[in-house]
Amino acid sequence: MATFSIKKTGMNITAWEYYVQNKEDWIRYKNLKVEIPSSTSNLPILYKDNKGKDTIGSPLKNGTPLELLSNQSFIIDGKIHAKVKTISHTGYLPITRLGKPTKDTTKDENIALKQLDSAIKKRNMDGKGPGICIIVKNRRGQIAHAFKHAIGAKTINGTPKADFKIIGKGNIDLAFISHKKEGGAKAYQQYVSVTGGKIDGINDSPVLQNALKKIASKINNITEERKRYKVTLPFSGESKTLILKSIYGMNYGKNFGEEHVHFIGQGTPMLKEANSTDRPKDCSIVYELTFSDDISLSGDLTHFRNQSYQPVILARYTAGRNFYVEGQQYTGARILIAPDALSATATEI
Repeated sequence: MATFSIKKTGMNITAWEYYVQNKEDWIRYKNLKVEIPSSTSNLPILYKDNKGKDTIGSPLKNGTPLELLSNQSFIIDGKIHAKVKTISHTGYLPITRLGKPTKDTTKDENIALKQLDSAIKKRNMDGKGPGICIIVKNRRGQIAHAFKHAIGAKTINGTPKADFKIIGKGNIDLAFISHKKEGGAKAYQQYVSVTGGKIDGINDSPVLQNALKKIASKINNITEERKRYKVTLPFSGESKTLILKSIYGMNYGKNFGEEHVHFIGQGTPMLKEANSTDRPKDCSIVYELTFSDDISLSGDLTHFRNQSYQPVILARYTAGRNFYVEGQQYTGARILIAPDALSATATEI
C-alpha cells in the first residue's frame, strides 16, 4: 500500500492534496492504517499537538488502524501532518506514514438505468458517505455540469420529459435526465405527442398550429386512405424554439425540472472515474456519467441535425385520436413531433 505523500500521477501534488486536503468529500478516507515503507525501520509516534513539541503514546506499528479526523494539513517540522485517532490517542501523524487506500475497483461499470441508484450508493461508501461528485461533459469535452454530494437516483413517475433524477444530500434534486434506449433515431419513437389543444408553449406554437392546418386539409386522406404526412421543421426562428421544447421539455428556457431536462442520454449508462484534470477542486474522486450511444445537453441540437434525427411533425392514422385547429376537433389522426427516421412513407406537405 502506498502512502498519501506520493505524487499523483502526472501532477505536481501529493495524493493527500488531491484526495483529502480541503475536499468536501474527504470523509471517504476516514478509516486508514499506518503504512511504514520497507525501506525504513523507524516507527512513527503521534505528536500530541500541532506544534510538534511533544509526542504521545507508543510507536505505531505497521497496519495500526487510524481514524482520519480532519481534511486540513498541519505543518510540523516542515512536513505535512494529518490529525488522526488511534484506539487510545488523538494526535498528528506525517502523511509519509499514512496509508492510502487501494484504487476503487468499481471505477468503470456499465450499468442498467435501474441500477444507477445502487451504483451511486456503492461508490458513496455503501450509502454512508457524504455523496459523490458526478460530472457531465459537452461535445467539446468540457465539464458542463458538476453534481456534488449525489447519494442516489430515482425514477420519475408519470409521463414528464424527465425519466429519472439524481438526488443529493437532504433529498434535493440535482439532475433531471431523459433516457432513450440505444438503437439510433428510431429508438426515440417520438420527441413529443401533440394535439394542438393546450397552451404549453408547444401545442400553441404558431409553427405547430400552421402545420396542423395543413394536416387538417388532408384529414380524409389520412383516415380513409391511411396516408401519412409530415412537415419538416427548420432550425431557425420559432421553429427552433419548438424543436428545443419538444426535445428537452416544454419548460425549456426556464429552470431545470421534470419538464426541462439537463440532458438526454441514449443507450447504456456508464459511471466511470474521471481523469485527474476533470474535477472540481473541492471534490476528491469524481465520476463521469456517459451513455453508449449519445448524450445531448439542454440547448444542444448538434445530434438532431443528422438526417435520421431531424425533427418533423408527423401525422398518421390512429382510430379515436383527436387534434385541434382553431377550436375545431379532427378525429382519426395522431400527431407527433418525431425523428425523420419514422417518416419514411410520409409525404411532405
